[in-house]
Amino acid sequence: MSHSRRALSHGVDLQAFVLNIAHMDYEVEKIQKVVYPAAEARGFKLLYSIDTVWEWTPADIVTLVAATAKSNATYLWDGKPLLSSFSPRDGNGNQFWADVKSGLQAQGVDVVLAPALTEVNAQQLASDFPSADGFANWWAWPSDTPNSRPRPCCWLLAG
Repeated sequence: MSHSRRALSHGVDLQAFVLNIAHMDYEVEKIQKVVYPAAEARGFKLLYSIDTVWEWTPADIVTLVAATAKSNATYLWDGKPLLSSFSPRDGNGNQFWADVKSGLQAQGVDVVLAPALTEVNAQQLASDFPSADGFANWWAWPSDTPNSRPRPCCWLLAG
């Protein structure tokens, strides 16, 4: 990242860069070996957003998050790594995310889970996904409909 972009990101009080991960492939190794050390050296914070359009297992997510959970570049919410997702809906269901959280807890990592399920309203999230600690809204761009407007990304988290 250039000096001017780095200064700009600090100047606008950018809290973290979100890493949208599509699959456990070559990009994960680069993130862990290049991106995280660079962020640590520059004081940037990072958080994972699991792209659930791709097939994931809870074990894959546990491996990914646990590898960098103790990094000083990991963005924390209430002292815990924040984990998000990106998908219009989540066919994995609550048990999938409960398994992710319990798998991480077994490794000594407690996370705050805030999935982005754009086709699930907040009431459904609370009742259908009790393992979630909050909800993320990634709709910061138009959805290509005549009445859509860009909306800011937001987090609805307890605490």
